[in-house]
Amino acid sequence: ATKPMNIVVTAVSGSGLTVRDINGKSDPYLTIAVIDGNGIPRSNIQPQSTPYEEKTLDPVWGHSMNFNGVNPGDRFEISCWDKDFLGRDEFMGSVTVTMKRDRK
Repeated sequence: ATKPMNIVVTAVSGSGLTVRDINGKSDPYLTIAVIDGNGIPRSNIQPQSTPYEEKTLDPVWGHSMNFNGVNPGDRFEISCWDKDFLGRDEFMGSVTVTMKRDRK
């Protein structure tokens, strides 16, 4: 059996994000959730997020997050959102990264 892994994910930066606010900028942040091989969020691994960066389309987060108990085949679902202070935060895009076991 494969042992669960402890993974550190660092959100470094973004560039050229889309405008979501009337001021011609956005207030972007990332959320990261761990999804199992069946597409179900892992109930034992809490989703995490970066702080939001104010009024920018080129955020620099430099924020690291620890995820304990990740299995090969799990996926990191990384979504970018625009923080809105009135109303709902707006979805800006997402990417999925799948963990694979190194075949040595």
